[in-house]
Amino acid sequence: MFKTVIVALSIAAFTLNTTQLFSQSEASAPFLLIAPGARASGMGEANVAIADDAVGGYYNPAGIAWSEGRKISLMRAKWLPNLVDDISYNFLGYSQHVEGLGSIGGHIIYLDLGEQIQTGTSGPEALGTFRSFMLAIVGTYAADFSENSTVGINVKLVHQDLAPFSAGRQPGDGKATSFAFDIGMLTRDKLFSGLDLGIAIANIGPNVQFIDANQADPMPMNLKMGLSYMLFDGEFNSLRFAYDMNKLLVASYPNRDLNGDGFIEPESAEEAHKDPFYKALFTSWTDDSPNLEWQKIIHNVGFEYWYSGLVALRAGFFRDYFLRDEDNNVALMKTLGIGIRYNTLGFDFGYVDGPEGHPLTNTMRFSINMNF
Repeated sequence: MFKTVIVALSIAAFTLNTTQLFSQSEASAPFLLIAPGARASGMGEANVAIADDAVGGYYNPAGIAWSEGRKISLMRAKWLPNLVDDISYNFLGYSQHVEGLGSIGGHIIYLDLGEQIQTGTSGPEALGTFRSFMLAIVGTYAADFSENSTVGINVKLVHQDLAPFSAGRQPGDGKATSFAFDIGMLTRDKLFSGLDLGIAIANIGPNVQFIDANQADPMPMNLKMGLSYMLFDGEFNSLRFAYDMNKLLVASYPNRDLNGDGFIEPESAEEAHKDPFYKALFTSWTDDSPNLEWQKIIHNVGFEYWYSGLVALRAGFFRDYFLRDEDNNVALMKTLGIGIRYNTLGFDFGYVDGPEGHPLTNTMRFSINMNF
């Protein structure tokens, strides 16, 4: 059970957007913020204004409206390899254009947390083993909104199976099932040729309850805004620039010392709360100082170069105020990637590099894509 707690905290602490949150028990289902797709990974995880493949529905459900034919993408990655060796992130995505209807698709996310050791409450003696996982099943629909714009929606079922028993004397067990949805919009060539703009809000839904309603945590609701600009697009060579901003829309307020005497009185303890999602859309911008709220915005930058539509080279970076190195400096995570396309098959590789010893350093993603 100890490993389950460590793994859950580590996932929250070292996946994009969730570093500080889980330590304060602010958001549940942090695995929903792990960015899939080796292509996006190589571009600094900037993909909100692109989202034109079978992975795109994750970043912006509106993106699949412009996809043609049917597309499938599979990805597998060892997650947090510097911490543990048996966590794997698995993604399967699908999209299909339906004439006269729009585009439909979906994806499945399966985070395998590996085998855990159950121990008793009175000592470290092993009582047995069990496996933990997190799962999301998502359906996507997108359609044209206007000549240059599309809209889309994701509907998702989220299941977390951390343990088959409760922690200590708490009621219930380590399992929770919930639902959420995403909405997104994408515009192409509307301001000027080659510029695409995207916006989406992900993981909108009620709090996730493991034990009871008073101890429930909100979904990791996230605002994504991005742009993609084709710097040049020739017969054999093309170069794209992409930039995203991410802001976690979770508002959480800890216990406050109202009397200023260093003690938390019962009346002040009642002040601790987390705003529901419909309120956090607004209060998540003001629950900290304006300067800190601005610093908490995650920035993703990426470039993608294609030669003759066959070989791609990618590079980028992302910066998160809460991703720190050993000296407590903000860690700049650099990314690299390659892509190969031949007929209906494609292969992508993405690599994340950062400070030595950082849990995300040396993270590698591999994707296989099929278009038919």
